[in-house]
Amino acid sequence: MNFKLSLISTALLTTFSISTFAETEQTVDTNTETLEQINVQDTGIKQNGYQMTGTSVVSKAEVPVFDTPNTVNILSTKLLEDRKPESLIDALYNVSGVSQANTLGGMFDAIQKRGFGGNRDNSIMRNGLQAGPAKNFSATTETVEVLKGPASVLYGIQDPGGVVNIITKKPQQTPRYVVGGTLGNHSLWGTQLDFTGGLGNGFAYRFIYDKQEKDYWRNFGKVKNTTYAPSLSWENDKTKVLLSYEHKDILEPFDRGTNLLTATNALPDIPVSRRLDEPNNETTAKTDNIDFKIEHKLSDGWKLNAGYSYARYKYFYDQARITNVNVKTRTARRAIEQQQGDQRVHSGTLNIVGEFGIGDIANRFVAGLILCVIFAILVLFITKAS
Repeated sequence: MNFKLSLISTALLTTFSISTFAETEQTVDTNTETLEQINVQDTGIKQNGYQMTGTSVVSKAEVPVFDTPNTVNILSTKLLEDRKPESLIDALYNVSGVSQANTLGGMFDAIQKRGFGGNRDNSIMRNGLQAGPAKNFSATTETVEVLKGPASVLYGIQDPGGVVNIITKKPQQTPRYVVGGTLGNHSLWGTQLDFTGGLGNGFAYRFIYDKQEKDYWRNFGKVKNTTYAPSLSWENDKTKVLLSYEHKDILEPFDRGTNLLTATNALPDIPVSRRLDEPNNETTAKTDNIDFKIEHKLSDGWKLNAGYSYARYKYFYDQARITNVNVKTRTARRAIEQQQGDQRVHSGTLNIVGEFGIGDIANRFVAGLILCVIFAILVLFITKAS
């Protein structure tokens, strides 16, 4: 059940016209005046139900999809609201050429694009900046863009399959307050808050809170996720500034799936919902994301963009790892494995985008720099299988 409260302002303009007729001598003004040229531009970036008419993933600027020479799939806000996916791969389910790679027991986002990709291939972006392998899909996600093919090099050293760009929700000047609740299968329950509005003098804020808990779909395990996301923006006629932060607490089963039989390499004849590990096979994690972006209009058709992103994924998993399954003796050999990880990603970008004409040909120019630094600390402990 969702409760929504919004403030809507309506302006009504009425024009009165009074005409006066009189027989007077007509005079002709022979003076001429040259008016200053005015350029009117509209990117046409709108959402039409499930369809998005524009994208920024290709040229670093919002342009209509039909003007892009690359293959781009965009998941609109309306589509995500109706489908309510719980993960990034769920959101991308209907996108052609996209499939799930090895998530390491559900710890990472792992997306294959046209056969390329893995859980640490640096192909997942957040507002156009490197996001790292952490779970990036959350209640703050507004749209998802998939750029396919070698154009992914626009975002650094990438596989030729493409990149996935997650666009987060931004502060709005129009006040909007949403309080929601969720009930579903597997004892799912959740609460959501989404408040946004203007603060005056060009400032606007947004605060998003989301908490969900449910039973795991297999025979044991719990899923608990909590998200806090405040953001602040400021803009005037030429400059836009955005600062946002997101924190997530994650508790999920560390599930590597059902193991193949040692003798035949076939699946054992057991229900798909049955796990052969232990209830303490869990992943606990914390993620932190900080985004800072500036967009400045240099002149008509030209602008400068700068951005910095910090992402941290700190996790710990514990598992009884299945190494051997024997149907005849009805035994499974398992090794105790634990890993603690701390990964940090610093990403920055600076680019200039311009539009100009040469004769009857319209041109778009993009030039910039991308810098990404990744720090990772991994500690692994394994006991002998028994």
